[in-house]
Amino acid sequence: MNSPEDVIAARIPAPEDWPVPLSCFRCTASFTVPFQFLTPGTVLHCPHCNGSYVPRTDIYQAVLRRMNAFYESYGASFEALKAKRAEELQQFDEKLRKSFAQLEEDVSNETRSLELAGAPQRNRGMFG
Repeated sequence: MNSPEDVIAARIPAPEDWPVPLSCFRCTASFTVPFQFLTPGTVLHCPHCNGSYVPRTDIYQAVLRRMNAFYESYGASFEALKAKRAEELQQFDEKLRKSFAQLEEDVSNETRSLELAGAPQRNRGMFG
């Protein structure tokens, strides 16, 4: 079973796989490409009209800055969440151990005052 942290982390794609929305200047249709293909010099083709174009450096740098800011913020927030969760789990574990110890003591106190059913028998030795 996956932890909640793993489920959250799996929902965020890797930076190079992040879908970047683009609009074709020929047919004005919208489509997305993974960030890894947005680098300047890469020839992209519109899936609607098959027109080709090359992303400019300013577009790449703007998206890169925004993605870096997001991943830095996300990373810091996620690490803070994991640290808080680890502390909460540790506190819960400590509370659980104390509860188990108290339960064991309570059960021991209860069973000390009670006698088991059955008649006591003398030890007859090995051959009965």
